[in-house]
Formats: sequence, C-alpha cells, structure tokens
Amino acid sequence: MDVPSNELLEKLKSDLLCAVAGLDRGVAARSEDISRVEATCSALESSAPALSEPQLADLLNGKWRLLYTSAFAGPVSVEGVIRGGSVGRLPGPVSVQQVYQQIDSSKPQLDNIVQAAISVFPFPPAEATIYLEHALEIIPPRTVKVTQTGAKVELPEPLPQLEAPQTVAAPGPSNLRSTTFEVTYVDSKVRITRGDRGELRIYCK
Repeated sequence: MDVPSNELLEKLKSDLLCAVAGLDRGVAARSEDISRVEATCSALESSAPALSEPQLADLLNGKWRLLYTSAFAGPVSVEGVIRGGSVGRLPGPVSVQQVYQQIDSSKPQLDNIVQAAISVFPFPPAEATIYLEHALEIIPPRTVKVTQTGAKVELPEPLPQLEAPQTVAAPGPSNLRSTTFEVTYVDSKVRITRGDRGELRIYCK
C-alpha cells in the first residue's frame, strides 16, 4: 500500500474536523451530517499508516476529548440516553458538559471522564466529574480491550439532598464488564475508533 503524504492526511483531518464542527458530539447531527462524517472517516481510515504495537500504545496515551459519537446521532440507543438539549441530558438534574478519555498504556488504564453540571433546586448549579475506570489491553494490530474496574464521582463541595458514593467497584464478572474497539486511525492529535457494537467515535487532543 502506498504511504499517504502528510499533505493528504492533513487535508483529510481538516475535512473531518469541519464535518463534526457544530454537531455537539453527534446530538445535533442530521442524516446528511451522519453520512458526511462516515464518508470522511472512511477516507481517513483508508489512508492510516501501519503502526507497531509500541507506536500504537504511545499514540494512545494522553487525554482525548470526544468530538463525535454515532451513539449520540440518529435514533436513540442505549448510550444515546445522553441525547437532547444543547449539551445532552441525563435522567434527573444532570447535564453533560464534556466527555474525555484518559489513557495510560504503562499502567495500563483507560478512564472515561464525564464532566457534568448538577442542578438541585433551590441550590445553585455545581459541577461534578464522573470517572469510569477500566483496565486496558492492547491486542495487535489495532484492537483495544477495556474492562471496567470501578467508578468515581468527584464533587467540588457537598450538595444537600444529593448522595453519591465517591468510589464504586464495578459489579459482575469481567467478561460482562469488557468491550473492545478498533483504533482505525490515530496520530498525535486525532483518533478514530469503531466499537464492537458498531459505534463510531472521534476524539482529539
């Protein structure tokens, strides 16, 4: 396979970032937006250079911000419970602000980090950070397996009428807490993954 030029990769990445701009991680995506994002991702994925396992692990490390997920676009899915509103709504007085993924391949660990605003009348809104903690396993050439190990909630100050455990161990056997995804494209700034349930996710640093 011919090695794609840096100019081509930069153009495809620019096209992808333009395609997801303003879509609120997929919540605001219309059918034509979904098709455009899918086509642009496919073009970039087909140009992805080969990576060794150490190269993949090194590129995965760091804090990634979620730009788009197909789970938030189109018909409501299980993960799409966060759909609705300008930033997404969870059941109850919680709204999602940002979603990140923190990866450290040396531990190895992957944390999904959700920054949320909590409103409990008559108290002023407060911000909370939810950590969904996972053990990480890289399976060559580009598969990543994650197994949830626990969850943690950080509140800036105690909120009356709101009780949440600070740390919770993940219940159930590990095979029911595990999922895999393919890293179909990654460099130092952009990452595309496709999960075992077909979900497309796009991240940036």
